[in-house]
Amino acid sequence: MYSLFAQVLGGIVLLLEPLSITSLSELLHLRKSTLERLLKQLHSVVDVPENEYAPLGVVHHSFRDFLLTEKRSSRLPFRVDQTIVHRILLDNCLDLMSQELHQDMCNLELPGILVTEIPRAKIEENVPSHLQYACRYWVDHLYSMGRAQRYEAGLRDGGRIHEFLNDFFIFWLEAMSLTGKIASLTTMIDRLRSFVEKQDNPLFSSLLHDARRFTLSGAGIIGKAPLQIYCSTLIFSPHTSIVRHRFSHLIPSWIIEVPEVEEAWSRQLFTLEAKFIDCIAISPLGDLIATVSRSFDGIVLWDAMSGTKKLVFKGFCTTTFAFSPDGRLIASGDHWSGNLHVHEFAKGSSVQLSCPDTVTDLEGIPCLTFSPKNSDVVAFISRGSMYRSGEQRFLRIWSVQRK
Repeated sequence: MYSLFAQVLGGIVLLLEPLSITSLSELLHLRKSTLERLLKQLHSVVDVPENEYAPLGVVHHSFRDFLLTEKRSSRLPFRVDQTIVHRILLDNCLDLMSQELHQDMCNLELPGILVTEIPRAKIEENVPSHLQYACRYWVDHLYSMGRAQRYEAGLRDGGRIHEFLNDFFIFWLEAMSLTGKIASLTTMIDRLRSFVEKQDNPLFSSLLHDARRFTLSGAGIIGKAPLQIYCSTLIFSPHTSIVRHRFSHLIPSWIIEVPEVEEAWSRQLFTLEAKFIDCIAISPLGDLIATVSRSFDGIVLWDAMSGTKKLVFKGFCTTTFAFSPDGRLIASGDHWSGNLHVHEFAKGSSVQLSCPDTVTDLEGIPCLTFSPKNSDVVAFISRGSMYRSGEQRFLRIWSVQRK
């Protein structure tokens, strides 16, 4: 049996989000009193807050590196084997979700209730931290394992993970909506799809493809009103949808007539509702959509999964913009000043690149692009006034960072 000390220490250092004693005991399937007793012996290396709901952590980051380096920690009686701990965490996440996920997690009953109308305390009570962690990170723990270990964990036709999604996918989707994490779901499904060979696992592969299409088709409404999964997304899914077939019994009994739907999924992935859009661009990672409008001075960034606004850059008028190859930046040309604005998502900041003073009477940047190999290099064309003879055009190649 894997050492309890190694499980606890491994759990703390390999968690993708810190958890409290209460939540960690649930995740590790340990009694809270047992975990507290073990932690008392680890006070020199583990930061145990007095508040039982505050997150645990290691005292110093170097201890984490030491613990996870095989050569340096090989003589420890409780050395952490990352593959074993990730497998334990994965199995425990699947256990928790299988035991606790169900239809209408927050007992809302009314399908039109919006997430924003649900008290945060009610969500925390019905989808507690340990379950939120399991829903959000079980795929990451699977990803951290090797191919053979993933197969042993059940990533195959008829395996545990296939069966879990067969039985609980729609409840997992509801929980992710309630906790505001639905935008992460397609990325998680795509990661699972990258692990599963279609030729060797046709049933599981088909389920993952259908689950992705189902999620995309309803993300806009599900992200706002979770129970619309059962009375909208299920109903409007095509007849051959695997998810529809598996969960059609959850359609509310008060829905007597169902609409005519397509036989199979169409080429259209999903629809986002947005007004007064003149230009759009999709980020290289496919997670963001940028839009601009003549009626709004600035750029709006939308979550490509949920259709919600993520960030807004204001203060300039543009119809020309482009994402950097790494998806970290977006550049836009000011329609009136001829200046270039470069925006960084992580910091929510912008840098303005002004044209030289020697060039006057500029009016707009009709086109721009990033270098495909270097996100720090951007090229754009600026032009002179449309009302003067011999219109000037300038091709400029600039470095975003000052060097």
